[in-house]
Amino acid sequence: MRSHERLDVVMKMRGMAFLMCVASVGLVAAEDPIWEAPVALFTSMGCGEGPAWDGGDSLYFTDLENSRIHRLTLSSGEVVTVKEETGRTNGLAWTAEGRLLMCEAQAGQLGRWKPGSAESEVLAVHPLEGRKGGPNDVSIDGQGKVYYTVPGHGRVYRLGPDHVPGAQASLWAEVKGINGVLATADGRRVFAT
Repeated sequence: MRSHERLDVVMKMRGMAFLMCVASVGLVAAEDPIWEAPVALFTSMGCGEGPAWDGGDSLYFTDLENSRIHRLTLSSGEVVTVKEETGRTNGLAWTAEGRLLMCEAQAGQLGRWKPGSAESEVLAVHPLEGRKGGPNDVSIDGQGKVYYTVPGHGRVYRLGPDHVPGAQASLWAEVKGINGVLATADGRRVFAT
């Protein structure tokens, strides 16, 4: 399999696995990912990334190349664009307050947005050191600590619950070849790949 055909399993919920394509296939799903071939749900985007389930009937995901966030309604299969001009947003994650964290790669910042509102706010900025990449993936643990990756620098940043919006993030770890991050709900472990 060539690298541009590689699919990554992103999440499994309600018995359905969702996969995002690194290139241009789009969003695909399978009811039983072990036995069934995935079915394309949405293919009208450049590079799908960052799926985040809202806990209900919606899955949000990004179109990195076209700087958009889309929402898939699981019960109907309808896909709508909910935010444009996102600064090449990549990874997404939901806060306990129902806001969507956005890895705004082009702007070199982590944004926070309440779906339905016009504007988002800057939650954290980080030093770009020659503008070699921006935030890529984000995860929140059960204590409200936020972790996000900056692959171009091989770094993971952390924001505590007392982080002041707009302030610089704290370097948490340096990991060569870093891409994704996942914090456990109990806050005891953080996985960086």
